[in-house]
Amino acid sequence: PTEEGMRLLPEALPQILAKPPDVTLVHHGAGVRPATQDRMPFIGLHPQRPQIGIFNGFGSKGSLMIPWYAQRLMCYLQEGEALPPEADIARF
Repeated sequence: PTEEGMRLLPEALPQILAKPPDVTLVHHGAGVRPATQDRMPFIGLHPQRPQIGIFNGFGSKGSLMIPWYAQRLMCYLQEGEALPPEADIARF
């Protein structure tokens, strides 16, 4: 968080909302958004506990990527097809 960000966010409300409410800034902070080094999701079965499936890490592109990767995971589980290498948890 920066001083500039703390100032800009409340100032931007009228541009975002037609009728912005009166606001009082109580806290200004930042969080850490975990991500993989290659920004690709994880799909597959846990290496030590194969009864646990993993389907995560889609981030902001999830709505576009999830249907296709869900189909790949289903084919992997039901038909034994290979997972896409860019998302297979075995890549790490």
